[in-house]
Amino acid sequence: ASPSRPSSFVLPPRMAANMEAGYGGISYSSLGSFAPSVRKNATFERRRNIAKIVAAFALTAAAVCVVFASGTPLGSAALSAPPTRRDTMLFQMPEMVLASKTAGFDLTSLLQMPRTTQLDNSISNTGLCRKRDKIIKLFNDLLARLIDEEGSQEGVKTTLGVSAADSHTAYVDAEAAYELAKKTHADAIKMKNLAITRASTAITAYDAAVATYATNKAPYQTELTSIASDIDLIKELLQMLSVLHAEPAGGVATQATKQARLQANILKIQKLSLRIKSPKGLQLAAKLSTQSLAVYEESSAVVKILTDLLQDVLDRQAFIHAELKEFKDEMDAALVVKEAKEGVVVDASATEAAALAEANQYTGAIISQLSADADSAAIAETLQKTLVTKAGVQFTRERYVIGQIMMKINAYCNEIEDQSVDIAHMSCPFPDAMKRYSDVCTCKGGFTGPDVTGPCETCADDEYCFSTTRGHCAANAELVADHSKCLCSHGFHGPDNAGPCVACPEGHMCPGGDFEPDQCPSGKIANDDHTACVIKPGFYAAPDNTAELAALECTTGKVCIGGLGGEAADCLDNSHPNADQTACTCDAGFTGADNSACAACPADSKCAGGTAAPESCPANHESSTDGSDCECKQGFYGPNAGTCVACPAGSYCIGGNNKGSCPAYSTASNGGKVCSCNRGYYGDGRTCTRAQYGTFCAGNGSPHQYCVGTGRTTAPDAGSCECAGIWKGSAGTHACTRKTYDELQSTGQNIPACVFDSNQRWIETDNHEFGGSGDQQKFNMGKWTIRGGACINYGWGTTGKGAEACIISNCNLKNDVLTKVHFHLGATFLPYEHEWWNGANAGWKGAPGAWYGPNDGWNDKTSSFIVN
Repeated sequence: ASPSRPSSFVLPPRMAANMEAGYGGISYSSLGSFAPSVRKNATFERRRNIAKIVAAFALTAAAVCVVFASGTPLGSAALSAPPTRRDTMLFQMPEMVLASKTAGFDLTSLLQMPRTTQLDNSISNTGLCRKRDKIIKLFNDLLARLIDEEGSQEGVKTTLGVSAADSHTAYVDAEAAYELAKKTHADAIKMKNLAITRASTAITAYDAAVATYATNKAPYQTELTSIASDIDLIKELLQMLSVLHAEPAGGVATQATKQARLQANILKIQKLSLRIKSPKGLQLAAKLSTQSLAVYEESSAVVKILTDLLQDVLDRQAFIHAELKEFKDEMDAALVVKEAKEGVVVDASATEAAALAEANQYTGAIISQLSADADSAAIAETLQKTLVTKAGVQFTRERYVIGQIMMKINAYCNEIEDQSVDIAHMSCPFPDAMKRYSDVCTCKGGFTGPDVTGPCETCADDEYCFSTTRGHCAANAELVADHSKCLCSHGFHGPDNAGPCVACPEGHMCPGGDFEPDQCPSGKIANDDHTACVIKPGFYAAPDNTAELAALECTTGKVCIGGLGGEAADCLDNSHPNADQTACTCDAGFTGADNSACAACPADSKCAGGTAAPESCPANHESSTDGSDCECKQGFYGPNAGTCVACPAGSYCIGGNNKGSCPAYSTASNGGKVCSCNRGYYGDGRTCTRAQYGTFCAGNGSPHQYCVGTGRTTAPDAGSCECAGIWKGSAGTHACTRKTYDELQSTGQNIPACVFDSNQRWIETDNHEFGGSGDQQKFNMGKWTIRGGACINYGWGTTGKGAEACIISNCNLKNDVLTKVHFHLGATFLPYEHEWWNGANAGWKGAPGAWYGPNDGWNDKTSSFIVN
């Protein structure tokens, strides 16, 4: 509170400065102010003010006592090393004691209300005001120490807060890691079980594949065993024949022994020929004798026949293995899958074990210990917060008391000093045009005239003025609204009023007045009037752009035109950023203005790009593919934009500066413009490739096509398809039919083995195996002959299986004749007893017999017959 005073009252500078310095920047001027107009009542006013101050201090002291009464701060004992608020009372602190000792009396007595005569005498007698600076310094030191102490406790609070947050984070992270580890373990168990299930499925599939392979191999097993035995026998015979004539004439072997060995060899050849049903072998066995075999040339012929027999046996063995290959491959593939799935089970088990180990890391007391640590840290933080809050009240009260004492000292000393000065009345003679500066009345800005007395007159319209000063603005400057001064205009800088005002430097911003030029940040330039910095072309504004932030270099592939917004943008289609990324310019082959849509170059023109206008192409030229240049048309050649010459005969000119002879397997066409691949080849005319097997090319640039239909494949010239192998028919697109037995033999082709089909009509023999009890033999539809231990289907009869020529090896019928038939699925039977089909396959020898059916039965002899 302060006594009433005129509104124009201003504290003397020294008094105001002392009061500001004494209270750490807090102004208490109202408590120490007074008005000269009421000096006669100064003592009364001073006592009233002191009474108010003492009353306020009483409230403060009460609050301080409440704080001190609590003793040790709450919760400090719970801290490992808690900061404790000192128990020393403010009035017992060293700085306070030393200040009172320096003053010569107890400075706390200044807080008494009202001020007594005894106190005034103490102040006067001790020369307090002469010691004021030293005492004020002691109090300022005390205030600084109190501030440091309070800051120290705040720092402890911050440290404990960080520790509590870290402990809580560690606990939460551990909880989350444990939950994640449990989930990972559960997922790993699921994956392991899934892997086990899939492995079981793979094992089942493998077992099934093994069983299928064994089932399909079983019918061939006996034959494979016999083939192995036959191979060994033939090799043995060949070995014996190789040493037959190796013994010298005078050897130890007797003639009888040699004859016996030869006889044994002949017997082995006869048995082998009978078992494998070889006609050549049987013929050889019938005419061989021990005498003839002893002739070297004769034994060489035997070696040749045996070698052929060995090849036949090996072919049959390869055929069986080929028949079983599909099942063997399936079995091997199933084994690979099984082993892979079993490997997945091993990996999944290892993953599950690792996940379990990870989860076990968090079992036991780890989580609970981290939780307890977090709780302890939180309690410590809470206790320190309570301590800081409690101590904060104490600090505030102490600073207030110290401030009050300092204010009292300054107020008293300033009052003593002011009583020796004769201060003039504060009002000026012309209040509207004058104001007081350092206790002198001068004309305000916009007015001019003598100081102290006035009068003050208004400035001229083109002048600035204040006090006794007046003048015109310098060049590039302008008057302020009240004509009190001139300021440099926007874009200039310099001293007020007389200047000079200098133009703003390049790259700087000058808002006007006497402000120094402000250099624009990197990537920015000044606008036209230098009042602001804008984005430079080739740069763009940073996120959260401000005037002080630098701009960023334009991103690759973007365009940055700069300006106030300063965005990085994409160019329109068919355009790209220029070299410095300040504009979008048209691509080569397009035309248009910068930063606008680009149109495709007109036909038979070229466009260099950018803003260049299209240029028409010369004669016999056309636009290049991208429209950026002109090149010779097809049928012409020459340099771009040069003279285009017509393509000479026998050459091809595909356009541009390209001329040459057609490559291999191609011919010039279309007036020499292109080369087309010949018949049997395909390609673009520059490279021609032979049609692949199974395809054909008609030539003249036609694409290669696949041969369609059973038995059809590429003809020798690769220009069409033809029937090949066991198939016959005309070239072109006609269907192919199977060749007959004789046709296959005449061309030296292998006869395919017959495949029995129980869904087609068929007949069956009784047990007539040569040399044993044997198996029943089954025949599908066809024209059959039995000879040489084999049953041959010539391919006669109906369509389908019965029309295909094939052979049944080891067709073991007694004496190579069929003697009894059983009918199936309505099959009929026409026998020709003891006859073979003739070589021309046009019929048969002898008169045809009668057809037999299921109800007729048949039991006779024949070696040739038809099943239909």
